Amino acid sequence: MKIAVLSDIHSNHAALEACYNYIDQQDVDGIFYLGDYVTDCPYPQKTMALINEYKRKYRSWFIKGNREDYLLTLHYNPDDELRYSQYSGTLFYTYENLSKSDLEFFESCDILLKVEIPGYAPLTLCHGSPASAREMLLPGSENTDSYLEKLDTDYLICGHTHHQCKYIKHGKMLVNPGTVGLPLNNQPKPQFAILHSVDSGWEPELISIDYDIDKILRDFEPSGIYEKAEMWSKAIYRQLETGTKFTDKLGK
Repeated sequence: MKIAVLSDIHSNHAALEACYNYIDQQDVDGIFYLGDYVTDCPYPQKTMALINEYKRKYRSWFIKGNREDYLLTLHYNPDDELRYSQYSGTLFYTYENLSKSDLEFFESCDILLKVEIPGYAPLTLCHGSPASAREMLLPGSENTDSYLEKLDTDYLICGHTHHQCKYIKHGKMLVNPGTVGLPLNNQPKPQFAILHSVDSGWEPELISIDYDIDKILRDFEPSGIYEKAEMWSKAIYRQLETGTKFTDKLGK
């Protein structure tokens, strides 16, 4: 059995499309989605259309990310202090370009999911950590080791950090597929993983591919996203070009 793992798409529909094209050639049996499907890049509806198309094509499992939490908070608290500036502007822009069914889908996702496929080792899926979509699990950190020690499966599959890795501690394996849409690895390529069933467990193949980056960059100017959060969106544009994070200098 082979299961693809996609995380942190951040509305980069061009990168997602490239990942899907690769996956289509790999004879996979299903796809794990680890959250942060939208925000930051233009036209989130294009990303959601692709996800909806492919969840009909492959058996799929979905987790809610912190970005989906933020959008649902905005939905249920329309008088929130969020406003059109910097980071919060991208949330407004994304929210205004989503459908009711998109928000209902986000609400239906859990932050933690145990996957048990008959005949295969069970796995635990989350976005950040088993306790919070916002917590980061990095190899060798105290909180990562603690979660792995307490885990009731041998595999913890998570995203959120945008750093691709495989890490083993206490006889358990942490796998982060990296980020499909918003690279932080100093090279602007989509990252994801394919889990291969081996013996009585799973072995991750960590993948990075090329894609038509101009396809997403061309969307920024006509999309209207600069009108909501100009400096933040231009920093995201540069991050897509370089794989280097620029938004930390802006604040929220």
